[in-house]
Amino acid sequence: MLSRAASAIARGGHAMPVLAAVLVAADAAAPSAWPWGLVLAALLLAAARRRAPRPLLMLAAAVFLVGAGARLHVRLEEARWRARSSGRIAERLARIEARHRAIVGQLQSLARRVAAEPYAAGALAGDEAALTALFRALETEREAIGDRPALALHSLDPLVTVAWAGRIGDPAVFDGLVGGTPDVFVLEGSVTTTLVGLVPVPAAGGRRGFATASLPVQVRRNIGNQYLRDFDLLAGADGGVEVRYVDAREPPDEAEPFPPLDPALLAREAQLRAPDGGALAAVRVTAPSLPEVRREVRGVYDRALALLLAATLGLWAARRAGGAPLVRWVAAAVVLRVILLALGTPLPAQDSPLVSPDVYASTVLGPLLRSPLDLFLTAFCAALVAAAGLHAASARDRAWSDARFAALAPLAVAAVAGVLALLADAVANSSLELEVVPLWPRSLPRFVMQAGLLLLLGAGLCAAAALLARA
Repeated sequence: MLSRAASAIARGGHAMPVLAAVLVAADAAAPSAWPWGLVLAALLLAAARRRAPRPLLMLAAAVFLVGAGARLHVRLEEARWRARSSGRIAERLARIEARHRAIVGQLQSLARRVAAEPYAAGALAGDEAALTALFRALETEREAIGDRPALALHSLDPLVTVAWAGRIGDPAVFDGLVGGTPDVFVLEGSVTTTLVGLVPVPAAGGRRGFATASLPVQVRRNIGNQYLRDFDLLAGADGGVEVRYVDAREPPDEAEPFPPLDPALLAREAQLRAPDGGALAAVRVTAPSLPEVRREVRGVYDRALALLLAATLGLWAARRAGGAPLVRWVAAAVVLRVILLALGTPLPAQDSPLVSPDVYASTVLGPLLRSPLDLFLTAFCAALVAAAGLHAASARDRAWSDARFAALAPLAVAAVAGVLALLADAVANSSLELEVVPLWPRSLPRFVMQAGLLLLLGAGLCAAAALLARA
Protein backbone atom coordinates (compact mmCIF):
# COMPACT_ATOMS: atom_id res chain seq x y z
CA MET A 1 0.00 0.00 0.00
CA LEU A 2 2.83 2.36 0.86
CA SER A 3 4.50 1.62 -2.46
CA ARG A 4 1.28 2.37 -4.33
CA ALA A 5 0.93 5.66 -2.45
CA ALA A 6 4.52 6.56 -3.24
CA SER A 7 4.03 5.83 -6.92
CA ALA A 8 0.86 7.93 -6.96
CA ILE A 9 2.73 10.84 -5.42
CA ALA A 10 5.50 10.41 -7.96
CA ARG A 11 2.99 10.45 -10.81
CA GLY A 12 1.44 13.57 -9.33
CA GLY A 13 4.75 15.40 -9.20
CA HIS A 14 3.84 17.37 -12.33
CA ALA A 15 0.49 18.44 -10.90
CA MET A 16 1.74 19.58 -7.49
CA PRO A 17 3.38 22.82 -8.68
CA VAL A 18 0.27 23.64 -10.70
CA LEU A 19 -1.97 23.00 -7.70
CA ALA A 20 0.34 25.17 -5.56
CA ALA A 21 0.10 28.00 -8.11
CA VAL A 22 -3.70 27.71 -8.16
CA LEU A 23 -3.79 27.93 -4.36
CA VAL A 24 -1.72 31.12 -4.49
CA ALA A 25 -4.20 32.54 -7.02
CA ALA A 26 -7.11 31.60 -4.76
CA ASP A 27 -5.40 33.35 -1.83
CA ALA A 28 -4.91 36.49 -3.96
CA ALA A 29 -8.50 36.48 -5.25
CA ALA A 30 -10.08 36.07 -1.82
CA PRO A 31 -7.50 37.00 0.84
CA SER A 32 -8.30 35.88 4.35
CA ALA A 33 -6.85 36.91 7.69
CA TRP A 34 -4.52 33.92 7.65
CA PRO A 35 -2.68 32.94 4.44
CA TRP A 36 -3.83 29.31 4.38
CA GLY A 37 -3.52 29.18 0.61
CA LEU A 38 0.11 30.25 0.76
CA VAL A 39 0.87 27.76 3.54
CA LEU A 40 -0.63 24.87 1.56
CA ALA A 41 1.16 26.03 -1.58
CA ALA A 42 4.50 26.06 0.28
CA LEU A 43 3.89 22.49 1.51
CA LEU A 44 3.06 21.30 -2.01
CA LEU A 45 6.16 22.93 -3.45
CA ALA A 46 8.29 21.35 -0.75
CA ALA A 47 6.79 17.93 -1.47
CA ALA A 48 7.32 18.30 -5.23
CA ARG A 49 10.84 19.69 -5.16
CA ARG A 50 12.42 16.35 -6.20
CA ARG A 51 9.63 15.01 -8.41
CA ALA A 52 8.46 17.92 -10.53
CA PRO A 53 10.39 19.20 -13.57
CA ARG A 54 12.66 22.07 -12.57
CA PRO A 55 11.20 24.68 -15.03
CA LEU A 56 7.67 23.97 -13.78
CA LEU A 57 8.82 24.08 -10.16
CA MET A 58 10.66 27.38 -10.70
CA LEU A 59 7.60 29.00 -12.27
CA ALA A 60 5.37 27.81 -9.43
CA ALA A 61 7.92 29.10 -6.90
CA ALA A 62 7.86 32.49 -8.66
CA VAL A 63 4.07 32.51 -8.36
CA PHE A 64 4.40 31.76 -4.64
CA LEU A 65 6.95 34.53 -4.10
CA VAL A 66 4.78 37.09 -5.90
CA GLY A 67 1.73 36.06 -3.86
CA ALA A 68 3.69 36.27 -0.59
CA GLY A 69 5.18 39.62 -1.65
CA ALA A 70 1.70 40.97 -2.34
CA ARG A 71 0.52 40.09 1.17
CA LEU A 72 3.61 41.64 2.74
CA HIS A 73 3.33 44.83 0.67
CA VAL A 74 -0.34 45.24 1.56
CA ARG A 75 0.46 44.85 5.26
CA LEU A 76 3.20 47.49 5.04
CA GLU A 77 0.86 49.89 3.23
CA GLU A 78 -1.82 49.37 5.89
CA ALA A 79 0.67 50.13 8.67
CA ARG A 80 1.99 53.30 7.02
CA TRP A 81 -1.16 54.48 5.26
CA ARG A 82 -1.73 57.66 7.26
CA ALA A 83 1.88 58.88 7.06
CA ARG A 84 2.20 58.03 3.40
CA SER A 85 -1.15 59.64 2.60
CA SER A 86 0.06 62.97 3.93
CA GLY A 87 3.15 62.75 1.77
CA ARG A 88 1.13 61.78 -1.29
CA ILE A 89 -1.24 64.72 -0.76
CA ALA A 90 1.71 67.12 -0.51
CA GLU A 91 3.28 65.72 -3.70
CA ARG A 92 0.03 65.97 -5.65
CA LEU A 93 -0.61 69.53 -4.43
CA ALA A 94 2.92 70.49 -5.43
CA ARG A 95 2.36 69.08 -8.93
CA ILE A 96 -0.95 70.95 -9.29
CA GLU A 97 0.59 74.23 -8.12
CA ALA A 98 3.52 73.78 -10.49
CA ARG A 99 1.11 73.09 -13.36
CA HIS A 100 -0.91 76.18 -12.39
CA ARG A 101 2.19 78.38 -12.35
CA ALA A 102 3.30 77.04 -15.72
CA ILE A 103 -0.08 77.73 -17.37
CA VAL A 104 -0.39 81.21 -15.85
CA GLY A 105 3.16 82.07 -16.87
CA GLN A 106 2.58 80.83 -20.41
CA LEU A 107 -0.61 82.86 -20.85
CA GLN A 108 1.01 86.01 -19.44
CA SER A 109 3.99 85.60 -21.76
CA LEU A 110 1.78 85.06 -24.80
CA ALA A 111 -0.43 88.06 -23.99
CA ARG A 112 2.70 90.24 -23.64
CA ARG A 113 3.94 89.03 -27.02
CA VAL A 114 0.63 89.89 -28.66
CA ALA A 115 0.65 93.33 -27.05
CA ALA A 116 4.23 93.86 -28.22
CA GLU A 117 3.57 92.89 -31.85
CA PRO A 118 4.83 95.62 -34.19
CA TYR A 119 1.51 95.58 -36.05
CA ALA A 120 -0.71 95.84 -32.94
CA ALA A 121 -0.77 99.66 -32.81
CA GLY A 122 -1.51 99.95 -36.52
CA ALA A 123 -4.29 97.33 -36.32
CA LEU A 124 -5.94 99.23 -33.45
CA ALA A 125 -5.68 102.44 -35.51
CA GLY A 126 -7.48 100.78 -38.44
CA ASP A 127 -4.50 100.14 -40.77
CA GLU A 128 -5.64 97.28 -43.03
CA ALA A 129 -2.09 96.23 -43.98
CA ALA A 130 -1.12 96.08 -40.30
CA LEU A 131 -4.32 94.16 -39.50
CA THR A 132 -3.56 91.52 -42.17
CA ALA A 133 0.00 91.16 -40.94
CA LEU A 134 -1.22 90.85 -37.34
CA PHE A 135 -3.60 88.01 -38.22
CA ARG A 136 -0.70 86.11 -39.81
CA ALA A 137 1.56 86.80 -36.83
CA LEU A 138 -1.05 85.57 -34.35
CA GLU A 139 -1.62 82.35 -36.30
CA THR A 140 2.12 81.71 -36.45
CA GLU A 141 2.49 82.37 -32.74
CA ARG A 142 -0.39 80.08 -31.85
CA GLU A 143 0.77 77.19 -34.05
CA ALA A 144 4.10 77.16 -32.23
CA ILE A 145 2.43 76.40 -28.87
CA GLY A 146 1.46 72.82 -28.04
CA ASP A 147 -1.73 73.71 -26.14
CA ARG A 148 -2.79 76.08 -28.95
CA PRO A 149 -4.33 78.82 -26.77
CA ALA A 150 -6.50 81.46 -28.41
CA LEU A 151 -4.74 84.80 -29.00
CA ALA A 152 -6.54 88.06 -29.65
CA LEU A 153 -6.19 91.84 -29.77
CA HIS A 154 -9.20 93.89 -28.69
CA SER A 155 -10.01 97.57 -28.76
CA LEU A 156 -11.39 98.99 -25.54
CA ASP A 157 -13.62 101.75 -26.88
CA PRO A 158 -15.63 100.35 -28.54
CA LEU A 159 -15.15 96.88 -27.01
CA VAL A 160 -14.57 94.78 -30.13
CA THR A 161 -12.10 92.10 -31.19
CA VAL A 162 -9.70 93.46 -33.80
CA ALA A 163 -7.62 90.38 -34.64
CA TRP A 164 -7.53 86.82 -33.33
CA ALA A 165 -6.24 83.28 -33.78
CA GLY A 166 -8.16 80.33 -32.38
CA ARG A 167 -11.62 80.10 -30.91
CA ILE A 168 -12.68 83.21 -28.99
CA GLY A 169 -15.90 84.32 -27.35
CA ASP A 170 -17.90 87.51 -27.16
CA PRO A 171 -15.56 90.41 -26.21
CA ALA A 172 -18.36 91.78 -24.01
CA VAL A 173 -17.25 89.33 -21.30
CA PHE A 174 -14.24 91.61 -20.67
CA ASP A 175 -16.42 94.57 -19.77
CA GLY A 176 -15.27 95.82 -16.38
CA LEU A 177 -12.31 93.44 -16.21
CA VAL A 178 -9.70 95.51 -18.06
CA GLY A 179 -7.52 97.67 -15.86
CA GLY A 180 -4.27 99.46 -16.33
CA THR A 181 -2.05 96.53 -15.39
CA PRO A 182 -1.61 92.95 -16.67
CA ASP A 183 -3.98 90.46 -15.11
CA VAL A 184 -4.93 86.78 -15.08
CA PHE A 185 -8.49 85.66 -14.34
CA VAL A 186 -11.04 82.91 -14.91
CA LEU A 187 -14.20 83.02 -17.04
CA GLU A 188 -16.70 80.23 -16.44
CA GLY A 189 -19.28 79.10 -18.99
CA SER A 190 -21.89 76.37 -18.95
CA VAL A 191 -19.50 73.94 -20.64
CA THR A 192 -16.02 75.48 -20.64
CA THR A 193 -13.95 77.23 -18.00
CA THR A 194 -11.26 79.46 -19.50
CA LEU A 195 -8.14 80.95 -17.98
CA VAL A 196 -7.27 84.33 -19.53
CA GLY A 197 -4.05 86.28 -19.49
CA LEU A 198 -4.61 90.01 -20.27
CA VAL A 199 -2.11 92.77 -21.03
CA PRO A 200 -3.19 96.39 -21.80
CA VAL A 201 -1.95 97.94 -25.05
CA PRO A 202 -1.08 101.68 -24.96
CA ALA A 203 -3.33 104.07 -26.85
CA ALA A 204 -2.66 104.12 -30.57
CA GLY A 205 -4.34 106.70 -32.79
CA GLY A 206 -6.76 107.54 -30.01
CA ARG A 207 -7.83 103.89 -29.41
CA ARG A 208 -6.78 101.94 -26.39
CA GLY A 209 -6.74 98.16 -26.48
CA PHE A 210 -5.67 95.01 -24.71
CA ALA A 211 -4.24 91.64 -25.71
CA THR A 212 -5.47 88.30 -24.39
CA ALA A 213 -4.26 84.72 -24.37
CA SER A 214 -7.01 82.25 -23.43
CA LEU A 215 -6.87 78.54 -22.67
CA PRO A 216 -9.74 76.22 -21.69
CA VAL A 217 -8.72 74.61 -18.40
CA GLN A 218 -11.90 72.63 -17.80
CA VAL A 219 -14.53 71.19 -20.16
CA ARG A 220 -17.74 69.55 -18.90
CA ARG A 221 -19.66 68.10 -21.85
CA ASN A 222 -20.56 64.89 -19.99
CA ILE A 223 -19.76 63.08 -23.23
CA GLY A 224 -16.98 60.53 -23.62
CA ASN A 225 -15.96 58.99 -26.93
CA GLN A 226 -12.96 58.85 -29.25
CA TYR A 227 -13.63 62.42 -30.42
CA LEU A 228 -14.88 64.28 -27.34
CA ARG A 229 -13.88 64.01 -23.70
CA ASP A 230 -14.14 66.05 -20.54
CA PHE A 231 -10.90 67.25 -18.98
CA ASP A 232 -9.36 69.48 -16.36
CA LEU A 233 -5.82 70.67 -17.01
CA LEU A 234 -5.10 71.15 -13.32
CA ALA A 235 -6.67 67.98 -11.95
CA GLY A 236 -5.61 65.82 -14.89
CA ALA A 237 -6.74 62.20 -14.61
CA ASP A 238 -6.45 62.19 -10.81
CA GLY A 239 -9.86 61.26 -9.41
CA GLY A 240 -8.85 62.46 -5.95
CA VAL A 241 -8.51 66.11 -7.02
CA GLU A 242 -11.43 68.56 -6.92
CA VAL A 243 -11.10 72.03 -8.46
CA ARG A 244 -13.55 74.92 -8.02
CA TYR A 245 -12.79 77.91 -10.21
CA VAL A 246 -13.58 81.52 -9.31
CA ASP A 247 -15.28 83.46 -12.08
CA ALA A 248 -13.86 86.99 -12.25
CA ARG A 249 -17.34 88.37 -13.00
CA GLU A 250 -19.01 86.86 -9.96
CA PRO A 251 -18.62 87.93 -6.31
CA PRO A 252 -17.20 86.90 -3.91
CA ASP A 253 -13.54 86.72 -4.76
CA GLU A 254 -13.20 83.25 -3.22
CA ALA A 255 -14.36 79.80 -4.33
CA GLU A 256 -17.38 78.16 -2.77
CA PRO A 257 -16.49 75.74 0.04
CA PHE A 258 -16.19 72.05 -0.76
CA PRO A 259 -18.77 69.63 0.62
CA PRO A 260 -17.76 67.73 3.77
CA LEU A 261 -15.74 64.55 3.36
CA ASP A 262 -16.01 61.17 4.99
CA PRO A 263 -14.12 61.47 8.33
CA ALA A 264 -12.12 58.35 7.41
CA LEU A 265 -10.50 60.17 4.47
CA LEU A 266 -7.51 62.48 4.56
CA ALA A 267 -7.59 65.66 2.45
CA ARG A 268 -5.99 69.09 2.14
CA GLU A 269 -7.19 72.27 0.47
CA ALA A 270 -5.22 75.05 -1.23
CA GLN A 271 -5.94 78.30 -3.05
CA LEU A 272 -4.53 78.97 -6.51
CA ARG A 273 -4.02 82.68 -7.09
CA ALA A 274 -3.06 85.06 -9.87
CA PRO A 275 0.24 86.98 -9.68
CA ASP A 276 -1.64 89.97 -8.20
CA GLY A 277 -3.14 87.78 -5.45
CA GLY A 278 -6.62 87.36 -6.94
CA ALA A 279 -8.26 83.98 -6.41
CA LEU A 280 -8.37 81.74 -9.47
CA ALA A 281 -9.40 78.39 -8.02
CA ALA A 282 -9.65 76.31 -4.88
CA VAL A 283 -8.23 72.79 -4.92
CA ARG A 284 -8.92 69.88 -2.60
CA VAL A 285 -6.72 66.80 -2.82
CA THR A 286 -8.03 63.65 -1.16
CA ALA A 287 -5.74 60.75 -0.42
CA PRO A 288 -6.86 57.30 -1.59
CA SER A 289 -8.75 55.42 1.10
CA LEU A 290 -7.20 52.33 2.63
CA PRO A 291 -9.36 49.95 0.52
CA GLU A 292 -8.31 51.85 -2.61
CA VAL A 293 -4.65 51.54 -1.65
CA ARG A 294 -5.13 47.81 -1.12
CA ARG A 295 -6.76 47.45 -4.55
CA GLU A 296 -4.02 49.47 -6.21
CA VAL A 297 -1.22 47.43 -4.64
CA ARG A 298 -2.98 44.14 -5.28
CA GLY A 299 -3.69 45.12 -8.87
CA VAL A 300 0.02 45.32 -9.69
CA TYR A 301 0.76 41.96 -8.10
CA ASP A 302 -2.38 40.36 -9.57
CA ARG A 303 -1.28 41.20 -13.10
CA ALA A 304 2.14 39.66 -12.44
CA LEU A 305 0.46 36.60 -10.90
CA ALA A 306 -1.83 36.18 -13.90
CA LEU A 307 1.13 36.29 -16.29
CA LEU A 308 3.14 33.75 -14.26
CA LEU A 309 0.12 31.48 -13.83
CA ALA A 310 -0.50 31.49 -17.57
CA ALA A 311 3.13 30.45 -18.13
CA THR A 312 2.86 27.74 -15.46
CA LEU A 313 -0.33 26.25 -16.87
CA GLY A 314 1.01 26.45 -20.41
CA LEU A 315 4.22 24.64 -19.45
CA TRP A 316 2.22 21.98 -17.61
CA ALA A 317 -0.10 21.45 -20.57
CA ALA A 318 2.79 21.30 -23.05
CA ARG A 319 4.66 18.49 -21.29
CA ARG A 320 4.98 15.31 -23.31
CA ALA A 321 4.79 12.65 -20.61
CA GLY A 322 1.54 11.23 -19.26
CA GLY A 323 -2.13 11.78 -20.01
CA ALA A 324 -3.94 13.12 -23.05
CA PRO A 325 -2.46 16.40 -24.33
CA LEU A 326 -5.84 17.74 -25.46
CA VAL A 327 -7.35 17.14 -22.04
CA ARG A 328 -4.45 18.97 -20.39
CA TRP A 329 -4.82 21.96 -22.70
CA VAL A 330 -8.57 22.12 -22.06
CA ALA A 331 -8.03 21.90 -18.32
CA ALA A 332 -5.33 24.57 -18.43
CA ALA A 333 -7.54 26.90 -20.50
CA VAL A 334 -10.54 26.51 -18.19
CA VAL A 335 -8.48 27.03 -15.02
CA LEU A 336 -6.71 30.04 -16.51
CA ARG A 337 -10.02 31.58 -17.59
CA VAL A 338 -11.35 31.29 -14.03
CA ILE A 339 -8.13 32.78 -12.64
CA LEU A 340 -8.26 35.73 -15.05
CA LEU A 341 -11.83 36.42 -13.97
CA ALA A 342 -10.60 36.79 -10.40
CA LEU A 343 -7.25 38.51 -10.95
CA GLY A 344 -7.81 40.36 -14.22
CA THR A 345 -5.77 40.14 -17.39
CA PRO A 346 -2.07 41.04 -17.16
CA LEU A 347 -2.26 42.96 -20.43
CA PRO A 348 -3.23 45.50 -21.72
CA ALA A 349 -3.31 48.56 -19.45
CA GLN A 350 -6.52 49.22 -17.54
CA ASP A 351 -7.33 52.31 -19.63
CA SER A 352 -7.17 50.34 -22.89
CA PRO A 353 -10.40 50.08 -24.92
CA LEU A 354 -9.88 46.30 -24.98
CA VAL A 355 -10.90 46.14 -21.31
CA SER A 356 -13.35 49.03 -21.35
CA PRO A 357 -17.02 48.30 -20.63
CA ASP A 358 -17.84 51.44 -22.62
CA VAL A 359 -16.83 49.58 -25.79
CA TYR A 360 -18.65 46.40 -24.88
CA ALA A 361 -20.15 44.79 -21.79
CA SER A 362 -22.98 42.34 -21.28
CA THR A 363 -24.60 40.82 -18.20
CA VAL A 364 -25.84 37.68 -19.97
CA LEU A 365 -22.99 35.54 -18.66
CA GLY A 366 -21.98 37.71 -15.74
CA PRO A 367 -18.27 38.60 -15.59
CA LEU A 368 -17.49 36.40 -18.60
CA LEU A 369 -18.56 39.19 -20.96
CA ARG A 370 -17.58 42.40 -19.17
CA SER A 371 -15.23 43.76 -21.89
CA PRO A 372 -14.10 43.00 -25.46
CA LEU A 373 -11.09 41.05 -24.17
CA ASP A 374 -13.31 39.03 -21.81
CA LEU A 375 -15.55 38.16 -24.75
CA PHE A 376 -12.56 36.92 -26.75
CA LEU A 377 -11.09 34.88 -23.87
CA THR A 378 -14.46 33.32 -23.03
CA ALA A 379 -15.09 32.49 -26.67
CA PHE A 380 -11.61 31.00 -27.08
CA CYS A 381 -12.08 28.82 -24.00
CA ALA A 382 -15.54 27.72 -25.16
CA ALA A 383 -14.24 26.90 -28.64
CA LEU A 384 -11.41 24.81 -27.18
CA VAL A 385 -13.78 22.88 -24.90
CA ALA A 386 -16.27 22.31 -27.75
CA ALA A 387 -13.51 21.17 -30.13
CA ALA A 388 -12.24 18.72 -27.49
CA GLY A 389 -15.75 17.43 -27.00
CA LEU A 390 -16.19 16.94 -30.75
CA HIS A 391 -12.85 15.12 -30.95
CA ALA A 392 -13.80 12.80 -28.10
CA ALA A 393 -17.26 12.11 -29.55
CA SER A 394 -15.86 11.40 -33.02
CA ALA A 395 -13.20 9.02 -31.69
CA ARG A 396 -15.79 6.50 -30.47
CA ASP A 397 -17.63 4.23 -32.87
CA ARG A 398 -21.12 3.35 -31.73
CA ALA A 399 -24.27 2.12 -33.37
CA TRP A 400 -26.87 4.67 -34.44
CA SER A 401 -29.76 5.11 -32.02
CA ASP A 402 -32.96 6.93 -32.91
CA ALA A 403 -33.72 7.40 -29.23
CA ARG A 404 -30.37 9.07 -28.57
CA PHE A 405 -30.81 11.27 -31.65
CA ALA A 406 -34.29 12.32 -30.51
CA ALA A 407 -32.86 13.25 -27.11
CA LEU A 408 -29.69 15.00 -28.33
CA ALA A 409 -31.01 16.84 -31.43
CA PRO A 410 -32.97 19.43 -29.38
CA LEU A 411 -29.82 20.04 -27.30
CA ALA A 412 -27.79 20.62 -30.46
CA VAL A 413 -30.39 23.08 -31.75
CA ALA A 414 -30.43 24.82 -28.36
CA ALA A 415 -26.62 25.14 -28.42
CA VAL A 416 -26.66 26.85 -31.82
CA ALA A 417 -29.62 29.04 -30.84
CA GLY A 418 -27.85 30.06 -27.64
CA VAL A 419 -24.74 31.09 -29.55
CA LEU A 420 -26.81 33.10 -32.04
CA ALA A 421 -28.50 34.85 -29.10
CA LEU A 422 -25.06 35.70 -27.69
CA LEU A 423 -24.01 37.12 -31.07
CA ALA A 424 -27.11 39.32 -31.20
CA ASP A 425 -26.52 40.45 -27.62
CA ALA A 426 -22.90 41.38 -28.43
CA VAL A 427 -23.96 43.49 -31.40
CA ALA A 428 -26.64 45.22 -29.32
CA ASN A 429 -24.36 45.99 -26.37
CA SER A 430 -21.29 47.18 -28.27
CA SER A 431 -20.52 50.73 -29.32
CA LEU A 432 -18.72 49.35 -32.39
CA GLU A 433 -20.26 48.50 -35.73
CA LEU A 434 -19.82 44.72 -35.71
CA GLU A 435 -22.16 43.73 -38.54
CA VAL A 436 -19.63 44.74 -41.20
CA VAL A 437 -16.42 42.68 -41.38
CA PRO A 438 -13.82 44.61 -43.42
CA LEU A 439 -10.89 42.95 -45.18
CA TRP A 440 -8.55 44.90 -42.91
CA PRO A 441 -9.58 45.53 -39.26
CA ARG A 442 -10.37 49.17 -38.57
CA SER A 443 -9.30 48.99 -34.92
CA LEU A 444 -7.92 46.44 -32.48
CA PRO A 445 -11.08 46.33 -30.29
CA ARG A 446 -13.21 45.68 -33.37
CA PHE A 447 -10.86 42.90 -34.52
CA VAL A 448 -10.80 41.28 -31.06
CA MET A 449 -14.59 41.36 -30.77
CA GLN A 450 -15.21 40.00 -34.26
CA ALA A 451 -12.65 37.25 -33.70
CA GLY A 452 -14.40 36.42 -30.43
CA LEU A 453 -17.78 36.24 -32.16
CA LEU A 454 -16.37 33.89 -34.81
CA LEU A 455 -14.93 31.70 -32.05
CA LEU A 456 -18.32 31.67 -30.33
CA LEU A 457 -19.99 30.60 -33.55
CA GLY A 458 -17.41 27.86 -34.01
CA ALA A 459 -17.93 26.71 -30.42
CA GLY A 460 -21.67 26.43 -30.98
CA LEU A 461 -21.25 24.44 -34.18
CA CYS A 462 -18.68 22.12 -32.59
CA ALA A 463 -20.93 21.58 -29.58
CA ALA A 464 -23.89 20.74 -31.80
CA ALA A 465 -21.76 18.38 -33.91
CA ALA A 466 -20.41 16.68 -30.76
CA LEU A 467 -23.93 16.11 -29.46
CA LEU A 468 -25.12 14.66 -32.75
CA ALA A 469 -22.02 12.49 -33.03
CA ARG A 470 -23.01 10.75 -29.81
CA ALA A 471 -26.31 9.67 -31.38
